[in-house]
Amino acid sequence: MRGPGGADACRRALSACGAAVLAVGALTVSGIGCVFRFATGVPCPGCGMTRAYLAFLSGDVACALAFHPLFWMVPIAGLLAAAQGALSSMLVATGGARCARHALLRAAWRACVALLALIACTFLAVWLVRLADPCDAGLLFSGVPPSGAEADVVFLSSPRWLG
Repeated sequence: MRGPGGADACRRALSACGAAVLAVGALTVSGIGCVFRFATGVPCPGCGMTRAYLAFLSGDVACALAFHPLFWMVPIAGLLAAAQGALSSMLVATGGARCARHALLRAAWRACVALLALIACTFLAVWLVRLADPCDAGLLFSGVPPSGAEADVVFLSSPRWLG
């Protein structure tokens, strides 16, 4: 029997990362980019995230925040999701025994779920504000996007598959 931190979990994580890289590569090469925007013409809640990380990695934090003000929350959400998965495995391993350890694991699991829900609600709120004002760089920088960011960071368009 393998634990939550075993080779099996590591293999699944690497497989998921590999699948994500292949999917992003295929969408980039095909010219589709974001499937959500391709299908609807509306930017997705994570619109600008890739550009935000590229700007951040080049040292331009202001530009990264203009592309997506919550880019820094993604690693936190990933760690919380991993912790929630590990805690779920530990809860199953305890077999539902009513002991102090089980109660502590359950409380930690609930905290992870609550924090993930809060992060999801924050992303939804930022997405709705950005949709209400597509020229949303004004949210952070008094209407003037930092150098390197497009003047209209989030923009609406008709779905490309219609045209």
